[in-house]
Amino acid sequence: ESDLRCAAESPFWLDELWIDLLSERRHRLLTPEAAAFLFAREKASLDADQTEFNERADAAVKLATFAADNGLADEAAKELAHAYACLLGYGWRKDIYVFEVLEALELMLAAGDADARDWLVEIAGPVEQILGYTDGRETRHAPPEYHRLLLDYRPDKVAGCFEALVEDGDWDWSERLLRDYAKRTLSETPAGEALLSTFVTAAERRTLFKAASPARPHAAAAAKAVLVRSGTTRDAERRAAREEARRDSSSPGRKRKLPDFRRYPPGELDAFLAALRRRFLVGEGLTAWLDYWNDAGQGDAALADLDRATSGPDLYFFASDALDRAAEIALDRHGRSRAFDWLVRAQIVRNGWGEWFSSGGETRKRLDFVATHFRRRWEEFLRKTAKPVFGTPREGSITVGYAKLVYFLLQVGETDRAKACTRAMIDIFLEEVAAQPIRKPEWA
Repeated sequence: ESDLRCAAESPFWLDELWIDLLSERRHRLLTPEAAAFLFAREKASLDADQTEFNERADAAVKLATFAADNGLADEAAKELAHAYACLLGYGWRKDIYVFEVLEALELMLAAGDADARDWLVEIAGPVEQILGYTDGRETRHAPPEYHRLLLDYRPDKVAGCFEALVEDGDWDWSERLLRDYAKRTLSETPAGEALLSTFVTAAERRTLFKAASPARPHAAAAAKAVLVRSGTTRDAERRAAREEARRDSSSPGRKRKLPDFRRYPPGELDAFLAALRRRFLVGEGLTAWLDYWNDAGQGDAALADLDRATSGPDLYFFASDALDRAAEIALDRHGRSRAFDWLVRAQIVRNGWGEWFSSGGETRKRLDFVATHFRRRWEEFLRKTAKPVFGTPREGSITVGYAKLVYFLLQVGETDRAKACTRAMIDIFLEEVAAQPIRKPEWA
């Protein structure tokens, strides 16, 4: 042990390298005391720094192997459990789960839940430090989203959060927070005016000039001060903003023409779909076809043809909003029972509970329809739409949303259930990052 301690004082010594070599070759070269010393050093280093979950799991497995080979059975078991925790925390695309948590929290905050305000502060550390334990490619927008919620629902924490961002050198996030602050009436104070008067970048000035109005005199005064200091005019700023918008905008492509609906009456939907596929217009074309023949007095026949054509998985995602439109038509023509069946099919086919398969606006519109016309059947809707697509194998045996489920529960008046789901989501999020040394921000 004394020899190892002496060697470890060298600037060329690397604990991790020795753990790697000894865990790979599986030779016991150290005394029990020396092994315990080396294990403790590497364990302390691992516990002190955040690392990406896959790298952390790899390091924990090597440390567990080294401990087991050197008679440190308890330590080996703990590190193996640490590796398991990292695997569960990492998973497949698990890092973007943070956006589900933030969306669910925002829904509860908007509903006026008092506990949600404390929950928002509770997750400050894991969200703000998310780039420390993920690769950041899909999570770098989580902190700005979190700061936006702070501005709207915990303004008492914003100043401390902004100060911490500046001290840590997180310039991008601090500047975004400052621009978002300028957009809100929260900045309508003498102190806010003084702060907004320091805006110098083009993005900051554009934000300030949009906020300045007779209804916001402090923002208007700050904008005037910025114009005087910069030696420019409001017209020049407007021209610059228009020019940037022109450069950023992409020219819209030429709109493709739909086939003539009159050539494809009900009963000829398969041929119409073939024509749509050739033009890559299945989504919008199918809905337009349904509306055309419903307006022509053949709504029942059109619904029957659509029912036949979408009874299998072939149209899976491309049915688009035609199934939702079918529910509206069925409600008008046949009443609630037929409309409910179309809504169930639309939610399944469009993978409505999934966060990344269909837009939130589309799903919310459908869930609002259910809440308006079928509130008493909300549990039945949930059970039926949790099934895989048409009974075919899909990842997992059921599909139930996270934030979208919270939204649905709120819409049908199940506030307590929505709150319980949100709390469960937060607990899962915190448990999955528990293997990381995440510090609680001082401002929180």
